[in-house]
Amino acid sequence: MNFKIILISISLIICSLSAHGIAAQPDGIYRIKILTVSNQSDLSIFNRLKDLGAVILEPYAGDKLRVYLGNYIGKPTADRILTTVVSRGFSGAYVEKSTKSFIDDSGDSLTHTLQFIALKKLDIRTIVNNPKLSEPDINELYIWYHNGFYRVSMGMTNEQKNESIEKYKAKTKGIGFASFSQKFAGVIPVADAPKTNTTPPKINIPNAKKLEQKNPLDKELNKSTQTKTTSPNSTTDPIFVPKEAKINPNAKLKPAKQ
Repeated sequence: MNFKIILISISLIICSLSAHGIAAQPDGIYRIKILTVSNQSDLSIFNRLKDLGAVILEPYAGDKLRVYLGNYIGKPTADRILTTVVSRGFSGAYVEKSTKSFIDDSGDSLTHTLQFIALKKLDIRTIVNNPKLSEPDINELYIWYHNGFYRVSMGMTNEQKNESIEKYKAKTKGIGFASFSQKFAGVIPVADAPKTNTTPPKINIPNAKKLEQKNPLDKELNKSTQTKTTSPNSTTDPIFVPKEAKINPNAKLKPAKQ
């Protein structure tokens, strides 16, 4: 009986988090690599995939194009959609991690996205075909599967970037949708991330004076083997060349002073 109560409590907590706009912790942003084709190819073949995400074309090797489908938040979402892509005849397609990340060019964490629709069955053709969305806007669409729905959002931002939030809201409103901020659980803002101390710890040696060399011959040997640095004509580290130690084998050792 107590076990059932615990399960019910956990379910209520999950529902509460979902209601307050907190998404499952993502492991990155992914896309699906479809094909590499000539830039003279008939690209209409990829129209059959537009219901599953934005078709993204990237120039490659001068006269070629790499064709991607994306963007997906979390690898489980991309893996789920890959199954459908392969079933439609693109057997060589595979999932790869996108160059997009949860940190922008200025080093700020991107902890939120603006969700504007949730679909039980994924079909965003009316969105990607909307003439009010430019190609860069379409490339800012994100899809992630959570709690039985494909959630479609615009852009990546954080609560401090008011300008970008208003920009994405205006774009979704322009295509007939009201958006709301959706937070990713577990994505820690850079400013709040714990900082590591890179300063090496100071080592205290007790009774350091007692560890000094007391044998005069040892001191002479130490002087003769001191290293000197040369400056090579390169950007590599300096080269250390030790002097050859000269030791008189007939030298008599004097007792060390106490």
